[in-house]
Amino acid sequence: MKLETRNFGDIEILEEDIIDFREGLPGFPKDRRFVLLSEADSPVSFLQSVDGGDVSFVVVDMLAFMPDYNPHVDVNFIGDLGAYVPENFLIFNIATIFDNLKDSTVNLKAPIIINAVDKKGKQVVCENEEYSVKAPLFAASGPQDEEGEIC
Repeated sequence: MKLETRNFGDIEILEEDIIDFREGLPGFPKDRRFVLLSEADSPVSFLQSVDGGDVSFVVVDMLAFMPDYNPHVDVNFIGDLGAYVPENFLIFNIATIFDNLKDSTVNLKAPIIINAVDKKGKQVVCENEEYSVKAPLFAASGPQDEEGEIC
């Protein structure tokens, strides 16, 4: 299937790679079908809408940046994604990337959870009070010096 996108031009995707977000994503209710575009072994991917080629999100595997990231989500909130088998579920976080990379942020409070086998996804709000919707992405990567630079 050919998909016209704003950020990637025309790309070929497979129907079986389409992830169904039945409820859409907050602010994008018409975009319910997405594909995950990624390079092998990269913690950064793109969640590209199949319904609207202009809608694409930078998503990150937070465990690559913050190994102790552990969002607490009530299993009832993800019950519509299929049977919970931990190795079938992927967790991503939407990042906002700025020209000055150290200003980039990530939404730790509302991870995107994908059942990779059933191809269903959903954004949920986790119960962790310590997580922010605009956490510094690279501050989570390691210790910083007095100027805020990552050591």
